[in-house]
Amino acid sequence: RIRAFNAVFLLQGAGLFVILLGLYYVAGWRDVAGYVWGLYFTNLASWAVSLAVMMRGVTHPLRCTIDARAWLRDVREMFAYGLWSSVDNLAENLSARLNYFFLQRFGGYGSVGLLDVGTRVSESLWHISHGVSFIAYGEITRATDAERQRRLTLRLLPPTMGALTVAMGVVLCIPEWVYTEWLFTPEFTGIRGVIAGLSVGIVAFGGNRILSHYFIGTGRVRVSAACSCVGLALLCASAAVMVPRWGVVGAAGASSVAYVGMFLFSVVAFVRITRKQADA
Repeated sequence: RIRAFNAVFLLQGAGLFVILLGLYYVAGWRDVAGYVWGLYFTNLASWAVSLAVMMRGVTHPLRCTIDARAWLRDVREMFAYGLWSSVDNLAENLSARLNYFFLQRFGGYGSVGLLDVGTRVSESLWHISHGVSFIAYGEITRATDAERQRRLTLRLLPPTMGALTVAMGVVLCIPEWVYTEWLFTPEFTGIRGVIAGLSVGIVAFGGNRILSHYFIGTGRVRVSAACSCVGLALLCASAAVMVPRWGVVGAAGASSVAYVGMFLFSVVAFVRITRKQADA
Protein backbone atom coordinates (compact mmCIF):
# COMPACT_ATOMS: atom_id res chain seq x y z
CA ARG A 1 0.00 0.00 0.00
CA ILE A 2 2.56 2.48 -1.26
CA ARG A 3 0.15 5.43 -1.53
CA ALA A 4 -0.82 5.18 2.12
CA PHE A 5 2.85 4.84 3.08
CA ASN A 6 3.79 7.97 1.10
CA ALA A 7 0.81 9.88 2.51
CA VAL A 8 1.91 9.19 6.10
CA PHE A 9 5.48 10.34 5.40
CA LEU A 10 4.19 13.42 3.62
CA LEU A 11 2.08 14.19 6.67
CA GLN A 12 5.16 13.94 8.87
CA GLY A 13 7.27 16.27 6.76
CA ALA A 14 4.67 18.82 5.67
CA GLY A 15 2.89 18.74 9.04
CA LEU A 16 6.11 19.45 10.92
CA PHE A 17 6.87 22.36 8.58
CA VAL A 18 3.45 23.94 9.12
CA ILE A 19 3.52 23.42 12.88
CA LEU A 20 6.99 24.91 13.21
CA LEU A 21 5.89 27.97 11.27
CA GLY A 22 3.06 28.42 13.78
CA LEU A 23 5.28 27.80 16.80
CA TYR A 24 8.10 30.06 15.62
CA TYR A 25 6.22 33.00 14.14
CA VAL A 26 2.81 32.93 15.84
CA ALA A 27 3.47 31.50 19.30
CA GLY A 28 7.02 32.85 19.45
CA TRP A 29 8.33 29.46 20.62
CA ARG A 30 11.74 29.41 18.94
CA ASP A 31 13.82 27.11 21.09
CA VAL A 32 14.59 23.40 20.93
CA ALA A 33 11.57 22.53 23.05
CA GLY A 34 9.24 23.93 20.39
CA TYR A 35 10.84 21.72 17.76
CA VAL A 36 10.57 18.66 20.00
CA TRP A 37 6.89 19.30 20.68
CA GLY A 38 6.35 19.76 16.95
CA LEU A 39 7.90 16.33 16.41
CA TYR A 40 5.64 14.79 19.04
CA PHE A 41 2.53 16.28 17.47
CA THR A 42 3.32 15.30 13.88
CA ASN A 43 4.47 11.80 14.79
CA LEU A 44 1.36 11.18 16.87
CA ALA A 45 -0.81 12.50 14.05
CA SER A 46 0.96 10.21 11.58
CA TRP A 47 0.49 7.27 13.92
CA ALA A 48 -3.23 8.02 14.23
CA VAL A 49 -3.63 8.23 10.46
CA SER A 50 -1.68 4.98 10.01
CA LEU A 51 -3.90 3.25 12.55
CA ALA A 52 -7.05 4.53 10.87
CA VAL A 53 -5.89 3.33 7.46
CA MET A 54 -4.91 -0.06 8.84
CA MET A 55 -8.23 -0.54 10.63
CA ARG A 56 -10.10 -0.16 7.35
CA GLY A 57 -9.22 -3.75 6.57
CA VAL A 58 -10.48 -5.06 9.92
CA THR A 59 -14.15 -6.00 10.06
CA HIS A 60 -15.86 -6.08 13.45
CA PRO A 61 -12.61 -5.74 15.50
CA LEU A 62 -14.49 -6.01 18.80
CA ARG A 63 -16.05 -9.34 17.84
CA CYS A 64 -12.75 -11.03 17.06
CA THR A 65 -11.86 -14.08 19.12
CA ILE A 66 -8.28 -14.11 20.34
CA ASP A 67 -6.14 -17.21 20.59
CA ALA A 68 -4.03 -16.36 23.64
CA ARG A 69 -1.20 -18.73 22.72
CA ALA A 70 -0.98 -17.44 19.14
CA TRP A 71 -1.24 -13.85 20.37
CA LEU A 72 1.66 -14.31 22.80
CA ARG A 73 3.73 -15.93 20.06
CA ASP A 74 3.08 -13.03 17.72
CA VAL A 75 3.92 -10.45 20.39
CA ARG A 76 7.16 -12.27 21.22
CA GLU A 77 8.16 -12.41 17.57
CA MET A 78 7.25 -8.76 17.08
CA PHE A 79 9.41 -7.63 19.99
CA ALA A 80 12.34 -9.80 18.88
CA TYR A 81 12.08 -8.41 15.34
CA GLY A 82 11.74 -4.86 16.66
CA LEU A 83 14.74 -5.26 18.97
CA TRP A 84 17.08 -6.30 16.16
CA SER A 85 15.60 -3.65 13.89
CA SER A 86 16.31 -1.01 16.55
CA VAL A 87 19.88 -2.26 16.94
CA ASP A 88 20.25 -2.06 13.16
CA ASN A 89 18.92 1.50 12.95
CA LEU A 90 20.92 2.73 15.93
CA ALA A 91 24.22 1.28 14.69
CA GLU A 92 23.57 2.57 11.16
CA ASN A 93 22.82 6.10 12.37
CA LEU A 94 25.88 6.11 14.59
CA SER A 95 27.98 4.92 11.65
CA ALA A 96 26.75 7.92 9.69
CA ARG A 97 27.16 10.59 12.39
CA LEU A 98 29.60 9.48 15.09
CA ASN A 99 32.52 10.91 13.12
CA TYR A 100 31.06 14.37 13.86
CA PHE A 101 32.06 13.91 17.50
CA PHE A 102 35.54 12.70 16.58
CA LEU A 103 35.98 15.74 14.36
CA GLN A 104 34.68 18.15 16.99
CA ARG A 105 37.21 16.72 19.44
CA PHE A 106 40.16 17.26 17.12
CA GLY A 107 39.05 19.99 14.69
CA GLY A 108 36.44 22.18 16.37
CA TYR A 109 32.89 23.12 15.47
CA GLY A 110 33.86 24.88 12.24
CA SER A 111 35.14 21.63 10.80
CA VAL A 112 31.95 19.87 11.89
CA GLY A 113 29.87 22.41 9.95
CA LEU A 114 31.94 21.83 6.81
CA LEU A 115 31.62 18.06 7.19
CA ASP A 116 27.89 18.30 7.79
CA VAL A 117 27.22 20.34 4.64
CA GLY A 118 29.44 18.10 2.51
CA THR A 119 27.75 15.04 3.96
CA ARG A 120 24.26 16.32 3.23
CA VAL A 121 25.17 17.24 -0.34
CA SER A 122 26.58 13.74 -0.87
CA GLU A 123 23.79 11.91 0.94
CA SER A 124 21.17 13.61 -1.25
CA LEU A 125 22.12 11.01 -3.86
CA TRP A 126 20.77 8.30 -1.58
CA HIS A 127 17.27 9.21 -2.74
CA ILE A 128 18.08 6.97 -5.70
CA SER A 129 18.88 3.91 -3.60
CA HIS A 130 16.11 4.65 -1.06
CA GLY A 131 13.48 4.64 -3.77
CA VAL A 132 14.80 1.44 -5.37
CA SER A 133 15.24 -0.34 -2.03
CA PHE A 134 11.66 0.47 -1.07
CA ILE A 135 10.45 -1.20 -4.27
CA ALA A 136 12.84 -4.09 -3.70
CA TYR A 137 11.55 -4.61 -0.16
CA GLY A 138 7.95 -4.77 -1.34
CA GLU A 139 8.75 -7.23 -4.12
CA ILE A 140 10.96 -9.43 -1.92
CA THR A 141 8.42 -9.68 0.90
CA ARG A 142 5.69 -10.68 -1.56
CA ALA A 143 7.85 -13.30 -3.25
CA THR A 144 7.61 -16.75 -1.69
CA ASP A 145 10.35 -18.39 -3.76
CA ALA A 146 13.92 -17.92 -2.48
CA GLU A 147 15.32 -17.96 -6.02
CA ARG A 148 12.98 -15.17 -7.09
CA GLN A 149 14.04 -13.12 -4.07
CA ARG A 150 17.69 -13.61 -5.05
CA ARG A 151 17.07 -12.68 -8.69
CA LEU A 152 15.12 -9.56 -7.71
CA THR A 153 18.01 -8.37 -5.58
CA LEU A 154 20.62 -9.06 -8.23
CA ARG A 155 18.53 -7.37 -10.89
CA LEU A 156 18.23 -4.13 -8.89
CA LEU A 157 21.73 -3.94 -7.37
CA PRO A 158 23.90 -3.17 -10.46
CA PRO A 159 21.71 -0.41 -11.98
CA THR A 160 21.33 1.24 -8.58
CA MET A 161 25.08 1.37 -8.00
CA GLY A 162 25.60 2.44 -11.60
CA ALA A 163 23.16 5.33 -11.23
CA LEU A 164 24.80 6.38 -7.97
CA THR A 165 28.24 6.26 -9.58
CA VAL A 166 27.13 8.48 -12.47
CA ALA A 167 25.36 10.92 -10.15
CA MET A 168 28.38 11.11 -7.85
CA GLY A 169 30.63 11.70 -10.84
CA VAL A 170 28.46 14.67 -11.82
CA VAL A 171 28.61 16.09 -8.29
CA LEU A 172 32.40 15.70 -8.22
CA CYS A 173 32.62 17.73 -11.42
CA ILE A 174 30.98 20.76 -9.77
CA PRO A 175 33.68 23.41 -9.19
CA GLU A 176 34.46 24.59 -5.68
CA TRP A 177 33.37 28.17 -6.44
CA VAL A 178 29.80 27.02 -7.04
CA TYR A 179 29.60 26.05 -3.37
CA THR A 180 31.56 28.98 -1.94
CA GLU A 181 30.05 31.77 -4.09
CA TRP A 182 26.59 30.62 -5.17
CA LEU A 183 25.23 28.02 -2.78
CA PHE A 184 27.01 28.82 0.48
CA THR A 185 29.74 31.21 1.67
CA PRO A 186 33.56 31.29 1.44
CA GLU A 187 33.64 29.68 4.89
CA PHE A 188 32.84 26.37 3.20
CA THR A 189 36.06 26.26 1.23
CA GLY A 190 37.21 22.65 1.08
CA ILE A 191 33.77 21.12 0.65
CA ARG A 192 34.83 19.34 -2.55
CA GLY A 193 37.46 17.48 -0.52
CA VAL A 194 34.74 16.30 1.86
CA ILE A 195 32.53 15.15 -1.02
CA ALA A 196 35.47 13.36 -2.65
CA GLY A 197 36.28 11.59 0.60
CA LEU A 198 32.68 10.43 0.90
CA SER A 199 32.16 9.53 -2.76
CA VAL A 200 33.16 5.85 -2.67
CA GLY A 201 31.28 5.28 0.56
CA ILE A 202 28.11 6.92 -0.78
CA VAL A 203 28.00 4.51 -3.73
CA ALA A 204 28.85 1.52 -1.52
CA PHE A 205 26.19 2.36 1.05
CA GLY A 206 23.61 2.73 -1.71
CA GLY A 207 24.38 -0.81 -2.81
CA ASN A 208 24.31 -2.00 0.77
CA ARG A 209 20.82 -0.53 1.12
CA ILE A 210 19.53 -2.94 -1.53
CA LEU A 211 21.17 -5.93 0.15
CA SER A 212 19.99 -4.93 3.63
CA HIS A 213 16.41 -4.80 2.38
CA TYR A 214 16.89 -8.31 1.04
CA PHE A 215 17.91 -9.45 4.52
CA ILE A 216 15.04 -7.60 6.19
CA GLY A 217 12.51 -8.71 3.58
CA THR A 218 13.46 -12.34 4.08
CA GLY A 219 13.28 -12.10 7.88
CA ARG A 220 17.06 -11.94 8.44
CA VAL A 221 17.10 -8.73 10.45
CA ARG A 222 20.02 -9.98 12.55
CA VAL A 223 22.23 -10.05 9.46
CA SER A 224 21.38 -6.43 8.67
CA ALA A 225 22.00 -5.49 12.31
CA ALA A 226 25.37 -7.28 12.28
CA CYS A 227 26.28 -5.38 9.11
CA SER A 228 25.50 -2.03 10.76
CA CYS A 229 27.53 -3.00 13.84
CA VAL A 230 30.49 -3.87 11.61
CA GLY A 231 30.20 -0.44 10.01
CA LEU A 232 30.12 1.23 13.41
CA ALA A 233 33.24 -0.64 14.56
CA LEU A 234 35.07 0.27 11.33
CA LEU A 235 34.10 3.91 11.70
CA CYS A 236 35.43 4.12 15.25
CA ALA A 237 38.70 2.42 14.31
CA SER A 238 39.32 4.42 11.14
CA ALA A 239 38.19 7.78 12.58
CA ALA A 240 40.55 7.37 15.54
CA VAL A 241 43.43 7.19 13.05
CA MET A 242 42.29 9.38 10.16
CA VAL A 243 40.62 12.34 11.90
CA PRO A 244 43.65 13.46 13.99
CA ARG A 245 45.87 13.17 10.90
CA TRP A 246 43.70 14.59 8.10
CA GLY A 247 40.92 16.47 9.88
CA VAL A 248 37.64 16.95 8.04
CA VAL A 249 38.77 15.02 4.96
CA GLY A 250 39.87 12.19 7.24
CA ALA A 251 36.41 12.14 8.84
CA ALA A 252 34.84 11.85 5.40
CA GLY A 253 37.27 9.07 4.50
CA ALA A 254 36.44 7.24 7.74
CA SER A 255 32.78 7.23 6.74
CA SER A 256 33.72 5.75 3.38
CA VAL A 257 35.72 3.02 5.11
CA ALA A 258 32.69 2.15 7.24
CA TYR A 259 30.28 2.14 4.28
CA VAL A 260 32.55 0.03 2.09
CA GLY A 261 33.02 -2.43 4.96
CA MET A 262 29.26 -2.70 5.40
CA PHE A 263 28.77 -3.33 1.69
CA LEU A 264 31.45 -6.05 1.60
CA PHE A 265 29.97 -7.71 4.68
CA SER A 266 26.52 -7.71 3.05
CA VAL A 267 27.90 -9.15 -0.19
CA VAL A 268 29.59 -12.02 1.66
CA ALA A 269 26.47 -12.70 3.73
CA PHE A 270 24.25 -12.58 0.62
CA VAL A 271 26.48 -15.04 -1.27
CA ARG A 272 26.61 -17.43 1.68
CA ILE A 273 22.84 -17.38 2.21
CA THR A 274 21.92 -17.80 -1.45
CA ARG A 275 24.56 -20.49 -2.00
CA LYS A 276 23.25 -22.45 0.98
CA GLN A 277 19.72 -22.17 -0.40
CA ALA A 278 20.88 -23.40 -3.80
CA ASP A 279 22.65 -26.40 -2.25
CA ALA A 280 19.53 -27.26 -0.26
